[in-house]
Amino acid sequence: DARPTVTSYTAMDSPTPGQKEVLINGENFGPVNLPAELMRVTYGRERDDEFLGLECTVHEAHSQVRCVTNEGAGAELKWLVVIDGQESRAPATKYETPVITAIEGCDESVNTAGFTTDGGECVMVRGSNFGPAEYGPLFLEAVTYGPTGFDYAAKNCLVEGHDAIRCTTAPGVGLEHKWVVRIRGQ
Repeated sequence: DARPTVTSYTAMDSPTPGQKEVLINGENFGPVNLPAELMRVTYGRERDDEFLGLECTVHEAHSQVRCVTNEGAGAELKWLVVIDGQESRAPATKYETPVITAIEGCDESVNTAGFTTDGGECVMVRGSNFGPAEYGPLFLEAVTYGPTGFDYAAKNCLVEGHDAIRCTTAPGVGLEHKWVVRIRGQ
């Protein structure tokens, strides 16, 4: 039997909750009716087995595997297709880039239009594609803000889910700050 070869993917970005179809193109994936126990598809950034591809099947005999993404986060994700114990490496994919839609106070006492210069105020960064909460300590690289977006580093940030990060402001000055979230290289 020839070793499987992965050549491309049809879906490159997935929302961090997952459930996005990915079609993996290549050669030597086996027949359409390949028993599930003979195929395993995984992907990740540091290791290609961080996330398990879900609902994977041979979609087109020998040339295409269909999977659904698991929840996760990050860019430059590498896929591994194992057919009957034979591994194949693949080009990188990524999750959708984090997007900030709002900065809110954790409670009504916080005025997001004018934080105190002492810092220490609790803020909620709202948006999408922040990744699953349980991986927050591993995935969240930085939350910064200021006139350029990189002047101050928010403190004690905690990913509360794919759409929310709780942080504490740092001491600083200025108005109309831009906010930046960095999740696993993006």
